[in-house]
Amino acid sequence: MTAASSFTGIFPQYAVNVEALLLTDPGKVEKEASSPTVAAWGSMALRRAGQSSPANDWLNHASRLGADDDLLKAELLGEAGRDLYAADRTQDAFKILNTAQAVWRDLCDQALAACAAEASPAAIELATGLLAPFEAAGREPPATPAAIRSGKRAVSLIRQWLVERAAPARAETAATFVRALAKLGGVDDARKICDEELGWIAGHFTRPAAPVAAHPLEDRSMESAVREAIYLLLLARGEVGLAAGEVQASADDFGRAAALYEEHAMDVNDSNRLLRAKFNQANSFLRLEQFAEAIKIYKLCEFGFSSLGDEAAAQRVRQAILFARTKAAGDDDA
Repeated sequence: MTAASSFTGIFPQYAVNVEALLLTDPGKVEKEASSPTVAAWGSMALRRAGQSSPANDWLNHASRLGADDDLLKAELLGEAGRDLYAADRTQDAFKILNTAQAVWRDLCDQALAACAAEASPAAIELATGLLAPFEAAGREPPATPAAIRSGKRAVSLIRQWLVERAAPARAETAATFVRALAKLGGVDDARKICDEELGWIAGHFTRPAAPVAAHPLEDRSMESAVREAIYLLLLARGEVGLAAGEVQASADDFGRAAALYEEHAMDVNDSNRLLRAKFNQANSFLRLEQFAEAIKIYKLCEFGFSSLGDEAAAQRVRQAILFARTKAAGDDDA
């Protein structure tokens, strides 16, 4: 099993902390970069930093540079697919995300295999490739190329990347892919993929490293990035259940997603994730006409969102409560 409890959390920021590039255009990045791969990462970093050009322009620019790098390909295709899905282009998103998911799986398999030997050529090559996003973002790399070539930092860097970036990015890609697949009618395959991804994460990045059915996920020890990855997959599994008409199963999966944070909400983002999952669970109970249970959870969500200062979310919950009460009253009249 891979762990990273002693690490400082560098990879979640490696592609977005790009203040030095905010006034730089992609052409300048391409001209000044040390390689096409670094140039492509720079274009993606600029896009993620909020530049005014449309997202696809940045992604297309990165694609045209012809960088031959699986990590870049996984990030690029995953991001493009998620953007297409958000734009309701489900069929196009499905095609791209299908490829992105395959690239992420292969890349993660390579990374785990590379961790078997500190100074192996595979570990050194992969760890060296992890430095490109830092160069593109104008940030100090977590290790020097010399330290990686010597075999002293290769495996530790790969392990850190697996926990902090690969697991959550792979999960985010898979979660969006299964939503698209379920929309297109492939609910059985979508659920199977969710279970495969959950099993992979549980087996490599949680403690105890046991199959999902052998030990509740919410009772395991894991890094925060891994917890979020599992959460995303459980939410997606809940939505697949809804698409299949299995509403009770969806309520169960949303409840499992919420349980991940019931004892582990460390900040506002974690609290929002907990409340979002609970709200989805309440919606499933409403579909099941379990009105009292739905209203009970809605009230908890209303209090939670109000406590966080998110009045827009709290107002949406109030509307759901009103709707649930109306449905309950109509059911009683019948």
